[in-house]
Amino acid sequence: MSRNDDPAIESSDDAIVSKTIDGVITSWNGGAERMLGWPAEMAIGSHITLIVPEERRAEFVELHGGHVRAESAGKGMGATFTVALPLLG
Repeated sequence: MSRNDDPAIESSDDAIVSKTIDGVITSWNGGAERMLGWPAEMAIGSHITLIVPEERRAEFVELHGGHVRAESAGKGMGATFTVALPLLG
């Protein structure tokens, strides 16, 4: 598990985060560091609820069961999806 090795993803201003089906963060780009405030070293290996504000975590788990799932379009194909979480200060 490490930072993303793709230069286009790493240099993106957008926060790009990968996780396992169990919600464990496996990659975290520079945009995620800037937008969300945690260094990759801290985020990678943590649960995706790290990026959900404390007061919204119960709601997130209730809505998603702790997971965000996506269906693959075909055998052996990966799924791409976006999860938008409001960031509340």
